Amino acid sequence: MTKEEKIALINEQQISGMTQAEFCAMKSIQVTTFRQWKYARKKSNGTIPKFVELIPLQNSTQHITLSVGRYRVDVPANFDKAHLRAVLESLPC
Repeated sequence: MTKEEKIALINEQQISGMTQAEFCAMKSIQVTTFRQWKYARKKSNGTIPKFVELIPLQNSTQHITLSVGRYRVDVPANFDKAHLRAVLESLPC
């Protein structure tokens, strides 16, 4: 299947009102394959974020939680940027 055919199917699913599972069943496509096509399209368009710089708030007691794939990282206030980068880069995503 060509790249253009995959993009056409992705677009068709989005306007169909059907879930990915329903659409894939109708078209005899594996859902996992369809999701890989969508991911590859996003990646080639540059819409998959690589890394976002976080700046700690001064004198803050708040924290944030990052969800990265199936992992959750709790980041305390005034975190060490180098340590957080090392943690995120070690995740197998």
